[in-house]
Amino acid sequence: MCQRIRFNMEQLRGMMHGLVEETRRDLMELLMLEMDAEGEVKGGLPPIDWDRLQDNASEEKVGWSFLKDIQNKFAVDGKWWLLKRISHEDQLQREWIQEGGDQKHPFRIEAVQEYQRKVEQFQEKLLLVMHMVGGQPARATELIGMRHCNTKQGGLCNIFVDCGMMAFVTTYHKNYQQTGKMKIIHRYLPQEVG
Repeated sequence: MCQRIRFNMEQLRGMMHGLVEETRRDLMELLMLEMDAEGEVKGGLPPIDWDRLQDNASEEKVGWSFLKDIQNKFAVDGKWWLLKRISHEDQLQREWIQEGGDQKHPFRIEAVQEYQRKVEQFQEKLLLVMHMVGGQPARATELIGMRHCNTKQGGLCNIFVDCGMMAFVTTYHKNYQQTGKMKIIHRYLPQEVG
């Protein structure tokens, strides 16, 4: 029971499967990919060879993430893939590019604002899924501070690839005063969530 709502484990499991599927559909929408009635992507997603992905958790260079490791080969340039699709596909051009717009600001402001709203909704769902399926749930302060790359302020990336799985690492400060040590907790995500 949670806030006077009763549910059993089967119902909780079903809710999580539904949320994972809903989050996946949101991601496909953000990637501007069409899905068929069964939820399969028309034309397929660019492949990710999970078993070959490498990461260096000890790298401290600003901006570092496993995406920048030269050992990792991706089928597409993730930084520019979506922008190239928008600029080359007629339907996406009609949705995104304003007619008579200048080179500096070619995008329709409504499309950009709607996209940002969808990104925020996706991030909220992904955060909930990570919280629920990543093992022992993290505290809100640990989860909200996730970084996919190292920052200038000394914040090290805490999202990694390990043995073909996405993992996030949090630190736990309870009893730090007594022991002088932070507890480091690794949480591994199922591949569908990762």
